[in-house]
Amino acid sequence: MSVVAIAYDCRWARDARCVTGAYAIAFSLAAALATLLHQRGVHPVLVAGLADAFATVLVFAFSLEHGNTSVYDPYWHLAPPVIASYWIFARASAAPMPQTAWLRCLAICVLLGCWSLRLTWNWLRGWAGLGHEDWRYTKLRNEVKARGCPDALYWFGLSLVCYHLFPTAIVFCAMLPLALAVSGGNAPIVAGGAVDVLAFAIGMGGVAMQAVADEQLAAYRRARAAAPHAPQFKSGVAEVGLWKFSRHPNYLGELLHWLAYVLFALGAGAGPERALALAGWLPLLCLFVGVSVPLMERQQAAAKPAYAEYQRNVSMLLPLPRRGR
Repeated sequence: MSVVAIAYDCRWARDARCVTGAYAIAFSLAAALATLLHQRGVHPVLVAGLADAFATVLVFAFSLEHGNTSVYDPYWHLAPPVIASYWIFARASAAPMPQTAWLRCLAICVLLGCWSLRLTWNWLRGWAGLGHEDWRYTKLRNEVKARGCPDALYWFGLSLVCYHLFPTAIVFCAMLPLALAVSGGNAPIVAGGAVDVLAFAIGMGGVAMQAVADEQLAAYRRARAAAPHAPQFKSGVAEVGLWKFSRHPNYLGELLHWLAYVLFALGAGAGPERALALAGWLPLLCLFVGVSVPLMERQQAAAKPAYAEYQRNVSMLLPLPRRGR
């Protein structure tokens, strides 16, 4: 991937205001729907799920208007803090919560807030405006067009379903353990709160791993752009820092972050009877291992001949000793 020079000019500011306005409208209308459903006694998880899907469809409408599926890109790290805040509000409104439950909710909010702010900042500093679209969306749209298919097939059959609603559903599933952690407010704490401490440590460790990995990769790309013919950049493969031991340390950090909420749920007393909700983390794991990683690695291998050796020598996710040199 090449380094894109971003001009933070009037045009960028205008595009930023446009996207901010789109999200403000989508979130406001979704909040109105959630309020209506909550007042009618609908279960908080169902309320959040319906409002989440509604907001996603509204964001898709803006994606369609601008002909750019990447309008959705920040949604999946902006929506979770809003959903978690609603679940905490719903739980606190239903019955008094003990101090331990409030402390758990505070830890969850801090963790989720750090995760969301970091990803939002990382997206924002690499966003070139509404003229920028992720290469995967562009590639797929061009393939659909090359086959003579109508644009509606891409927008409503692929963009809406695969690139808007599907990621929303995956992230919502990953949030189900968080819902259990919040709703189990009156259950006795497990292991004297040690499970909650472990959950927070693993989650923050995952966020930190993502931050370090992203910065190491960004530094490598900047250095390569400044000296493209330097010997250390000949392969084009970023074997630096965490990337020496894991091909996707940023994905590993993401998975660890979401695993933390499973541990929070266990710390709140969620047992085997809640196994389905606790397993909400697994679809995210399957998405990364079965879709995101193979797609990314096919693109990397096609662009960089040295990437095949990198795949042989370096673990896919877990940071392990190199198998080659």
